Amino acid sequence: MDQGNKTDASDSSDREGSNLQKLSDEDLVKGILERGDNALREELYHRYAPFVYRRSVAVMRDVELAKDITHDVMIKLFLKLSSFSFRSPFRHWAHRITYNHCLNVLKKKQKWRKSDLSDLALVEDEGQEAIREKEMQELKLEKLERAMDCLSESERMLLWMHYRDGFSLKDIAQTAGLGLSAVKMRLKRSREKLARFYEKDCHER
Repeated sequence: MDQGNKTDASDSSDREGSNLQKLSDEDLVKGILERGDNALREELYHRYAPFVYRRSVAVMRDVELAKDITHDVMIKLFLKLSSFSFRSPFRHWAHRITYNHCLNVLKKKQKWRKSDLSDLALVEDEGQEAIREKEMQELKLEKLERAMDCLSESERMLLWMHYRDGFSLKDIAQTAGLGLSAVKMRLKRSREKLARFYEKDCHER
């Protein structure tokens, strides 16, 4: 009898797990916000902890640090869950929070590296010259760091995503919840601001 009860409980648990896996990320979030269901929380955690970890490793290039960041970001995701607007996929929202958190950690640890920043160069954009690759390679690291610090968090994020992590304009548009033309314009303005701040050594905004 007891064995039968255990089997029934196991089957019920398996069915529940299977049903949860069929739910979309957005359905999980709605359920958590409406009912505070711990099973839904666990499912969302299991889906996104590996995702956050992979993105953290890609940005930080440090496995141990990425583990700590994953823990912090997952807590932040649940704390901020009520601010999710459902206007874009949950994955894009989670990616944006992860990326912003990583950038903040990098800034605090002063881990801007010349090898990371050198790829921010772009020879031309729609006929207008931006920062040339040769010029970028000649920039002094400390001055470049100050110029990067003068950009807003969103500007740094766009530059990092496109030039360091190799995100296409379409991928950035989906992640940031922006139109493709808006991404192109913001990238162009961010490059121009970086060049301007570098020339002024960030003494003026």
